[in-house]
Amino acid sequence: MAWYTACLKFVYIVGDLGITEIGEAVCIVRAESKEAALQAAHKFGSSKEQKAIDDCNEPARLVFVGVSSLDKLGDRLTSGTEIYFTPTPLKGSIPIDFNTVFYPENQAVGSFWK
Repeated sequence: MAWYTACLKFVYIVGDLGITEIGEAVCIVRAESKEAALQAAHKFGSSKEQKAIDDCNEPARLVFVGVSSLDKLGDRLTSGTEIYFTPTPLKGSIPIDFNTVFYPENQAVGSFWK
């Protein structure tokens, strides 16, 4: 058995507006093979589908559309195992001194970009 990460893609469809959001979720799956991990990821993604009424009283659906990546982590997970990383290109640059030092241990969770 090995651990895998699966990146699941979703769309949010609202009434006649169509798709208003695209989302992704990363889950970990323990499976005997990559094929079995993919099947488990599909099952998990499908289980997250929802129907609702949005804030404007429109019918809305969260729909699982597929697995965009499936990567083997190995047989054991250890503290600090990276399961997801994505760079975010900026439309411009943020002026900052090249030698700026950041102190993430002094920041509350989620406070850096506020």
